[in-house]
Amino acid sequence: MKPSSPTAVARSEPTTSLEQRSASRPALAQRLQEILDLLDDARAAGCSADEAEERVRGPIRELGREVLQQRAEEPHARVQQQRPHLQPRAVHEGKQVLIWHTTYGAIRVEETL
Repeated sequence: MKPSSPTAVARSEPTTSLEQRSASRPALAQRLQEILDLLDDARAAGCSADEAEERVRGPIRELGREVLQQRAEEPHARVQQQRPHLQPRAVHEGKQVLIWHTTYGAIRVEETL
């Protein structure tokens, strides 16, 4: 399988359906359903493609930001859970804030030092 872009990753295992993948992320599945409902409502109202795009642009951007935020927080949470076992006598004081900007907005992760 040839990746479609330089950053694409080829998967060795067969891909699973969207329903199977979203079963572990019910909030994400619900948000996608809401966005699809917005598109259906736009079609029923006789909106043009441009008007339908305008209706879903904001929710899609917000969903993208939330997914990236969650993706950034997951590794940090794992490290924080392992930290007491790795360095039981270490004193942890203070916080460090990591912020980066994406197409979907700013992503912010607070790390405990």
